[in-house]
Amino acid sequence: MNFMTTMQPVPDHVPADLVRSYPFVLGNITSGNPYDRMVHDVHRFAPPVFYAMDAYPGGTPAWVVRRFADLRAIYADDVHFSVKGFAPFAMMIGESWGNVPAEADAPLHDQYRALLNPLFTPAALKKLADKVTSVAEGLVAKFRNEKAFDFRAAFAVPFPVSIVLDLLGLPLERMDEFMEWEHMLLHDMNMAHLQAATRNVVGLFRDVMKERRANPGSDLVSFALTAKIGDRNLTDDEVVGFCFNLFIGGLDTVTTNLCWQFRHLGTDLELQRTLRAKPELIPDAIQELLRFYSPASTFRTCIKEIEIGGVTMKPGDKVLMATLLGSNDPEQFDHPEEFRIDRRPTHLAFGSGIHHCLGHHLARRELTVAMNTILRELPEFRYDNGVEVLTDLGGVIQPRAVPLLLG
Repeated sequence: MNFMTTMQPVPDHVPADLVRSYPFVLGNITSGNPYDRMVHDVHRFAPPVFYAMDAYPGGTPAWVVRRFADLRAIYADDVHFSVKGFAPFAMMIGESWGNVPAEADAPLHDQYRALLNPLFTPAALKKLADKVTSVAEGLVAKFRNEKAFDFRAAFAVPFPVSIVLDLLGLPLERMDEFMEWEHMLLHDMNMAHLQAATRNVVGLFRDVMKERRANPGSDLVSFALTAKIGDRNLTDDEVVGFCFNLFIGGLDTVTTNLCWQFRHLGTDLELQRTLRAKPELIPDAIQELLRFYSPASTFRTCIKEIEIGGVTMKPGDKVLMATLLGSNDPEQFDHPEEFRIDRRPTHLAFGSGIHHCLGHHLARRELTVAMNTILRELPEFRYDNGVEVLTDLGGVIQPRAVPLLLG
């Protein structure tokens, strides 16, 4: 893979030899599995930190940091880096709210997490256990007698999405519409589509907020409308940012992980048989699969000059935080291209430090229930290599289908 490019002039402080092409940007697609070679080729051929002219949404530049240790250091550094505006949805429609808590710096971020963390602890999520299992079993029952099916459409989308829609009190019958908006937000480089989808989601939640003020319920929108930080209620923009954050995180991330994990099981029948015989190994398998297929990229903005990996970053520089690179760093993981069930890795799939994913306990519960249920209820399945599948490479790396054959 060629990582050199001379697309356009670069800023004066960026060495010309550090300007490289980078494949994992919004709008790019591939017909292969990007984790087979593409991710590892970045580590083979690119320097520890390099500059890609189209890495930031809108086709603008950003530094790309590929090493685990450097990424983890940036996650923990709120002196030199800010999370504000890492997902510029509000800016694109002329508004000023941010994703809550994801786009808040300390100390406000700490106040948000103190408010929201109790909602997503393992103890708090126990009340969802029966529902999560029931949804998984109900979906599996619909395709258990099929000889061939698209796992993404049949399970990976409706399973986690229905859970999140229920938490937000949103109608399940609009799932397809919501998923269309989600795709435009995270996988479409057309600015008009991004703006339209952002307005649709924000308009939805402003309408829901109005309705919940009149008729409060037990959903998370109602919670946010009455929640307090110190002696004040959240502002309307903060509630919108909280809801928007749950929408883009809950409707895509777990779906993506399910797609890659069951695609892997469909290609590694020995692993599939091992997990059927020893389901107690499922948590270790999921942990390694989360590392192997870490899918998401976010951004930071440099706010104070700093040197990372021998490179000087200046205030205003955007920095791409690609979990897929950090979790497959050969300096951190021995032969990262190999799946090892006993690796028990510390990975970046859910981020790191104070910005560790708010919903990671829910995600783990969903992934564990899904794997236990499917391996218990379905016969052996394999991935259908005869079907060409496109994969979106920007934002969140997600295949558009997972064709499986049963029996």
